[in-house]
Amino acid sequence: MRSNSAPIDDDAVRDDVQNVNGILDEVGSVQNENGITDEVGSVQNVNPTHHASESGKSSSGWALFTSLVDARGGRLAVPSDIVANGTGPSEACGVLVHDDNERFLRSYSQVLQGQVRLLYLDPPYNTGYKLRSYNDKFERAEWLAMMRLRLQLVLPMLAENGSICASIDDSEMPYLRILMDEVVGEKYFVACIAYERSGSAGLGQSGAILNTKEYVLIYSFDKRQLNDVGNTRPIDKEVMRRYNKVLVDEGERDLVAEITGKTGIARLYKHSGICIHNISIRKFDLRRDEIESVYKESFERIFRTQNVQKENTFQNDVIARLQKDEFYSLDYVPARGRYKGEQKTLYYWNGELCAWLKDSSALTPDGIVKRNKLTDFWSHGEIPKADLANEGGVEFSRSKKPEHLLFRLVSLCTEPGDLVLDLFSGSATAPAVSHKMKRRWIGVESGEHFRTCTLRRMQNVLDGDQSGVSKLLQWRGGGSFRYLD
Repeated sequence: MRSNSAPIDDDAVRDDVQNVNGILDEVGSVQNENGITDEVGSVQNVNPTHHASESGKSSSGWALFTSLVDARGGRLAVPSDIVANGTGPSEACGVLVHDDNERFLRSYSQVLQGQVRLLYLDPPYNTGYKLRSYNDKFERAEWLAMMRLRLQLVLPMLAENGSICASIDDSEMPYLRILMDEVVGEKYFVACIAYERSGSAGLGQSGAILNTKEYVLIYSFDKRQLNDVGNTRPIDKEVMRRYNKVLVDEGERDLVAEITGKTGIARLYKHSGICIHNISIRKFDLRRDEIESVYKESFERIFRTQNVQKENTFQNDVIARLQKDEFYSLDYVPARGRYKGEQKTLYYWNGELCAWLKDSSALTPDGIVKRNKLTDFWSHGEIPKADLANEGGVEFSRSKKPEHLLFRLVSLCTEPGDLVLDLFSGSATAPAVSHKMKRRWIGVESGEHFRTCTLRRMQNVLDGDQSGVSKLLQWRGGGSFRYLD
């Protein structure tokens, strides 16, 4: 159970939140075939081939958004509930809030308690400039106080398996990392990602070393529930050369030793009657179709062998007990790592540990693809941003984040239907990507550009915007959202 949280003592806000219980479950349904903003603050894009819900009854996910309390004057904001294109609001729906994010957090803390799966933070970087869209010049102590307060206020909104991703650059990254370790909890730290913001050509920077990177600080309250979203590529000849053994039959096994480890007794078995075949990749270019067919058919049983690290005393103790040219298995419970506390079975052949192709690859309709684990450096090729200025159909100079960056973060930390909260929405990259990925979302932005940039981009998303990750996700538009202004 997490203990890092900030109490909310504003009695007036608490009274307003209690009034949420009086909201009706059913509200009127509105259609607008022109896809424009209506007077009560809802936005829709009605596909003529579909129809709005007759009852307008909220799903459990959509009802969450009808429960938001408007901090301006304590009135309840209950705009019309809309199902725009038949996909259903529980699949993709959200709210844009034009307000100060501190006031938003104080007002909605109880309504959203434990609901947020991913908190995305893209605060002012404190670069010392006063930009057209927002102020980016603070005293460091002032900037840190601002971030501390917002972290304290937002923590109760995070789900038990929630995550936080905070974008930042060199100016404040070390200080934000220390602050988040203190407020969120150092034990929840996952990684400090450095991603290549741009190439060195054309930056116009002076000095011997050019700055081409930014950072993302990632924290998670349940690291085991982060998704494996590494890069994939079709397996090639070199991968097949390494993974070229097939365990056709593992035979019978007999217990030969019990080894005491940190998590209890590990049981070592020796196998008899095994059958292992080697896959030949000779004349690969001529036999490629045949070889690939064998790999597909045998995918679950293909392996290679490898040595274990010298520092792994437990595994080296196991291997010291093995005989050459023999096959073994070990039932044990890992003391650390992704499978900590779960019973696992490892296999050994000829005095080495077996590594299975299926553990680092996937079988798809198009063939086998190799998965490469994410590292803490994301290159320009991994996060393309060649047309960043035009993404979303809005201008947000110097501050717009690439949709591919948010796509990776949302994929890493959430599942469809989860709630993503963006407290510094800016040009609405996080809401736009979340909407396209069928996540629920809330975006908060206080700037004067709310209507001309933040709101407009989300209207473009509903209209089928094809920039950013739209082609990757086969996005064609649709859905609905609300805004409070």
